[in-house]
Amino acid sequence: MLPLPLHEYVVVVAVDAAVAAAVAAAVDAAVAAAVAAAVAAAVDAAVAAAVDAAVAVDVVDAADDYDDDDGAWDRHSRQNLTRGSVMVFQAARCHHYHCL
Repeated sequence: MLPLPLHEYVVVVAVDAAVAAAVAAAVDAAVAAAVAAAVAAAVDAAVAAAVDAAVAVDVVDAADDYDDDDGAWDRHSRQNLTRGSVMVFQAARCHHYHCL
């Protein structure tokens, strides 16, 4: 003979299973969120580094292409300005005049 009626054991097992499923779902969600955050941070850092490197190359190219004789920008520098916006022009001009 069992110390408790059988239906009470069934209820305990069902509650245990429900609690276990809820805990597993919460852990899975937390792990998924942590992984997604880590991946997003890594992607953001990689993209930021790539953009910084590309802008730095454009700035150096634009500064090197400055024509000291007549103050005119050559064709390559104008392309850099078009790609990199006015900020590249300002940084290159500042670099050229040693104000960085």
